[in-house]
Amino acid sequence: MQKATYVALAGLMVAAASVAGAQASAARKFTVTPDIGVFTWDNASALANKKANAAGQFTQSSLTASAGLTASYNVWERVGIGFYFNASRPTTRGDYFPALLLKYGNDIQLRTVSQRLSVLMYGVQANYGFSFGRLEPFLTGGLGGATTSADPQQNDGNKRFTNSSVMLGGGVGYRFAGGVATLNVANYSVLSWKRDKLNPVDPSFANNLFPTANGTAPADKSTINNIRVSLGFRFVPKLGGTSTTEDQE
Repeated sequence: MQKATYVALAGLMVAAASVAGAQASAARKFTVTPDIGVFTWDNASALANKKANAAGQFTQSSLTASAGLTASYNVWERVGIGFYFNASRPTTRGDYFPALLLKYGNDIQLRTVSQRLSVLMYGVQANYGFSFGRLEPFLTGGLGGATTSADPQQNDGNKRFTNSSVMLGGGVGYRFAGGVATLNVANYSVLSWKRDKLNPVDPSFANNLFPTANGTAPADKSTINNIRVSLGFRFVPKLGGTSTTEDQE
């Protein structure tokens, strides 16, 4: 999967560059796109797509809200390069790890422990756009990183790790006065993922006495694929004391 993702990304870049090379004129334009969206996480990641009920069972479907920003500079008429960044606050699937075992004299309690994380996705990207009147379909691809920060209170200190990531996506924009409203769907492949790093339970307190009481997790994966759907607004920022919009080109 990892090799196929890189091959697909390389093919996208080569195709975009070859088509752009045939353009006779260059449209130099810097655009910014703030957006809001939701993440659906890879089921093997231990990032929760479901909420836990009072009994600690993950039964209710849930999406993770996300806010982001992309910036792009058109090096050719339809091809831009720039960067992307988005942030989200998912919770973990506590039932993917051994439960917390607490002893009070002769009493024993088992607790499923989840934690709130901060996940940052960022990197450099290239995009290729089309134009059909007011509709503007586009493709994007990028390379970057994913930094995951655990809850410091549950982990007794700051715990942070960074993985390489590959982003592939596309969407459509609708042009109107002042800018372009966009709908974007992208897959963020996080490489060399180790979900055990998301376990906040100290091994000395993990439930090893009653293994059948622990949850059952799907097979672990080193590459996780996470889908983000977002709505944004693309515009040309005010530069040099003059205001510009995409409709004034």
